[in-house]
Amino acid sequence: MENKSGQESASYLLAGQTTAELRQATAALEFDTGLLKERELRIATIEKNIIDVNQIMIAISVKVNQQSEDI
Repeated sequence: MENKSGQESASYLLAGQTTAELRQATAALEFDTGLLKERELRIATIEKNIIDVNQIMIAISVKVNQQSEDI
């Protein structure tokens, strides 16, 4: 009878350890997911800024071409 109780205790300890490991892994995964989402937002902002700069450069190019035609 004592052996069965010992096995149950060991089983509960193992289950508790597994649960703690799962919680730790879940927390790490959530942290990494948050970092990835933040990185994606920053990349999207950079892409938007690059497009804005491109449009500005096109507008400047048009103005320069117009001025060269006037001269």
